[in-house]
Amino acid sequence: MPDFWTVRSGGERVLTPPSRDEPRLVQRVIGLQPTAEPRVWVGFVSPEGVSDFAAATAYLRDISPFLVKNPQTSPGRRLRIGGLPALSFSGSGTRDGHSVSFVATVIDLPGGRMAVSVAVMEPGVSETAIDEVNAIYRSFRVAR
Repeated sequence: MPDFWTVRSGGERVLTPPSRDEPRLVQRVIGLQPTAEPRVWVGFVSPEGVSDFAAATAYLRDISPFLVKNPQTSPGRRLRIGGLPALSFSGSGTRDGHSVSFVATVIDLPGGRMAVSVAVMEPGVSETAIDEVNAIYRSFRVAR
């Protein structure tokens, strides 16, 4: 965790994904934000019942309207984070009426779990904040 960042977390909520009729329980995220740069937000969650890349990608599609409006997303890119297989999507859209860029990442965790993370940044974010976001991902280590 970088210095001078705030951590927030929230409990579960029941939400109905767009174009679906049935509500579902959604775990709230752990949110990180630099105190000096309110135009950056990073969130993490390991959703119950999401155990592979297909399910994690579907989960991202379901929650995306709550994170970024009108997303334009690149094809997924395979990579490793903390030595674990991961899939990353980058794109742009709007959030709270502002243009944003984002990176959505899913990480294959041990024990049949997936981590889902989204980093959202408005234009003009400092290089320091971007470096700190990248450092968060580089610092990942899995407890086995």
